[in-house]
Amino acid sequence: MKRLVARVVVLSLIGCWFVIGGVFASSSLALIAPAPSAKTITLFEDTSFYDVYRKEVGLLSPQEVTILNTKLLRVGHGEGYLRSFYQISTWMGLMWISPDNAEFDHAEPLITNIDLGSIQAIYDDPGLTQPTGGALAPQIVTTKSKWGSRYLIKTKSGDKWIQPGYLSLIGVKEVDEEVQLPYETVIVRNPTTFQTFASITPQLVNVKEVWRNWHRIDSWIGPVWFKLHELDAVDRNDDVEVGFTYWNFDPSSGSTHMKAEVQLGRKWHDRNEPAQVGFQVLFYSALGERLGVSNSVTTEVATGAGRQVIDLTVNDNISDFEYATVQVGRLFGSIVNDVQPSEPMLITDAAVPELRLGGIQVRRDGIYSVISGQFQLDEATDRTSIKGQLSFIDRTGNIMGTAPFQIQPDTNLVGKDRIYSFESVAPANVLEYSSIKLKINK
Repeated sequence: MKRLVARVVVLSLIGCWFVIGGVFASSSLALIAPAPSAKTITLFEDTSFYDVYRKEVGLLSPQEVTILNTKLLRVGHGEGYLRSFYQISTWMGLMWISPDNAEFDHAEPLITNIDLGSIQAIYDDPGLTQPTGGALAPQIVTTKSKWGSRYLIKTKSGDKWIQPGYLSLIGVKEVDEEVQLPYETVIVRNPTTFQTFASITPQLVNVKEVWRNWHRIDSWIGPVWFKLHELDAVDRNDDVEVGFTYWNFDPSSGSTHMKAEVQLGRKWHDRNEPAQVGFQVLFYSALGERLGVSNSVTTEVATGAGRQVIDLTVNDNISDFEYATVQVGRLFGSIVNDVQPSEPMLITDAAVPELRLGGIQVRRDGIYSVISGQFQLDEATDRTSIKGQLSFIDRTGNIMGTAPFQIQPDTNLVGKDRIYSFESVAPANVLEYSSIKLKINK
């Protein structure tokens, strides 16, 4: 189940549905949204099927069925709510189902860690119909495969299935890292609860676990989590922070529309006069792939600690983004330019010698390393996008992590005397790299 940190959670009284950061989840096991790429549905329990008039005409036993068509229908009393129905072929002809315990397609291999935030029941089957009678205490478990919101894990009793609750953190990494806290920092029991109950003073702390842009430490009150910035996304200098309130994808326009808040970074909170800022927000997947970039926004924040509500538009579907950064173009009314012309531009791919990179800086933010750098492009290219990969290598020659690389070249960017900035994100700690290898896709 997808969950996004520091998002507004909207609760509905209809059928115990809730929305987390634009991604629907259900308190039942129902298939709750169409999956355009899905070809089949596996039914884990007896499932009613309906004719074109939505009249129940039969019952299907647990099995795999092929999806022929999908539609959203409004059900329930009053205005009701939208529910997905799937057309399938039966011995009685074409019928419709809206299963309560099913998953699309098949289980897929997935090795990741899940921090179980509460006691977790375990099952012998992916349909969660055969409880073992046992349960797992809060702990970190490693998965073997994933099927929708269900995960197969290895236990002392063999492979078992779980469906992690909302307190569980999927994709955590255990680490042993020191992080300097420059300001008094709020701590929480769990990143998904939004409950703040204490803070810690500026100090060097030992981080034991990271998840998205959160860090876990052991404290005097037990394990707690913190972020290095107050809102969801920040720029490389912590000048501007942006928090996402809610968002939705509009299929008709192909755009994602967001409500957000913007504030200055912590170092500016004592400022008592208005501040004009201009920026864009970059959105990334869990693997560091760039999913989209927002429109440019120029706004004014009343004071250093004040917040301003803004609208963002991204001309892509970024509903499943896991991480975001801010690119500041204007601060306090002045243009921001982080390019350093004196930096050597020595990182190249022999197959594309006209492209050179340099000025690499790395900052850590939870599970991610954010790479800031600059590039030169000596010759024009017919490509609308240059993509590749940055590999970060340690002193022993081993790859510490990789980051997708992407720039959008145009004729205005070409010239040996022109240097421009870029950003990449690696879902690994590459802070102490020794060398970098660039490989451009053909």
